[in-house]
Parts: sequence; structure tokens; C-alpha cells
Amino acid sequence: MLKIKDECWDELNLFEPEAKTTAKPCLYFLMCFEKDCQQYHGGLCHDARKMLRKKTDKHFKELEKNERVAIAVGKVVEQIEAMSLGQVKPLNWADEC
Repeated sequence: MLKIKDECWDELNLFEPEAKTTAKPCLYFLMCFEKDCQQYHGGLCHDARKMLRKKTDKHFKELEKNERVAIAVGKVVEQIEAMSLGQVKPLNWADEC
């Protein structure tokens, strides 16, 4: 998440700084979505934290998608290797339709 914060730091600085809050950091810190939370959030206002949260969610969804694609490609490669070694009967696509 810190990598994402560093990448979009210029955009986050366009928002107004966080209003005066307590010195005690929030349990959720940069991922806090409560507008009325009075604890410290690293100087980022609610709107900046909301933007950071959206970018973080998008990043994790992309990672999950890439992981699923890698697993699917791995399965296809295993099937092709098994067919080439004669361990599995080759598929006749005309029979599958």
C-alpha cells in the first residue's frame, strides 16, 4: 500500500491537509473511511484517503486477476505437456462442439 501512496503522492497533496486532530493515530490510519474520525491519519483528509482506498482496491483486484490468469495458463501448459508426452489423449475440438 505504501508503494501506491508514493505513486500518487502528488495527487494526494492537491487535497487540503487534514484538520487539527488528536495525536493518537487511527487504528485504520490511511484506510480509514469515517468522515468524522478525530484521530490522526498521516495528514490526509477524508477525500484523499478515499482516493487512496479506491486506488488500493483497484491494485489488489488487478493482482488477483493476474494471479488467476497465471494459474489458468499454468493448467493449460500442464495439459499441453501431458498431451505431448502421450499421458493424456489429445483433444479433438470437433468432437467437443
